[in-house]
Amino acid sequence: MDRTVIGGDIAAQTTRCLERLETVLVEHGLDRSAIVKVSVWLTDRSSFAAFNQAYALFFGEQRPARSTVISGLAIDGALVEIDAVAVRRAS
Repeated sequence: MDRTVIGGDIAAQTTRCLERLETVLVEHGLDRSAIVKVSVWLTDRSSFAAFNQAYALFFGEQRPARSTVISGLAIDGALVEIDAVAVRRAS
């Protein structure tokens, strides 16, 4: 498995993580509005403001619940890791 990191600063990596999540959602017939909970791991507390700005741009006014932890990450060079819980709402 290739464990390389998309280059860039925290904002670029945040945007890329969220775009990847959105790709998975679309593959399952969902969109970002289906996300109800996000867990975020950052490597550096000082990067929170830049992360938060990229996160807010992605989600707009309808932001899901979120927890954020400062931690080391499994992939060398990664500045952020994000996972999400999404729900398929009855139509």
